[in-house]
Amino acid sequence: MLRLSNRRASAFGMALLWSAALSGCGEESAETSRSPVQAVTDACALLTAAEVQAATGIAPGEPVDASQGQLPMCNWPAADGSNMAFVNVLVAPSGNYKSYDEAVEKWAESAAGMGFPFEADDYQEVEGAGDVGAWIVDAGMLQAHSGEIMVQITTDVAEGRDKLEAAREMARSAVARIQ
Repeated sequence: MLRLSNRRASAFGMALLWSAALSGCGEESAETSRSPVQAVTDACALLTAAEVQAATGIAPGEPVDASQGQLPMCNWPAADGSNMAFVNVLVAPSGNYKSYDEAVEKWAESAAGMGFPFEADDYQEVEGAGDVGAWIVDAGMLQAHSGEIMVQITTDVAEGRDKLEAAREMARSAVARIQ
């Protein structure tokens, strides 16, 4: 079972809620083409075992599809069984942000509209992770926004490794496979 701290679970829940809210935006009908997120049918195919191990320093087991409704999601367990989801990859709709500042402003508006607290200081801009990258500091979660898609990476790493750098490396690979 995936275990998250209260802060990490709260951030994860917010990401899912924002994704659900964003996915309902627009005037598309069932007859129009599928959204970019719907075109990603296998979040587990966005990374290879070699990429996961190179980034985290942990040998992964076989990835497990953990999709939530229309949101593709994948959990990578540790090969030694010590962690059932040391890497989590989630693909969700994005607001096609042009800048980090625009994204933070939209997230704050969205959170306020849903009655959720939002602290911009909980986020850190990340270069090299999609068009707009945001590290959710306390959650240890990277959101890489590229056009209408967000790839969210949550990871644990081997001792001496940096979570943000590992997440950025994996986000680059995942985003490249989507584009």
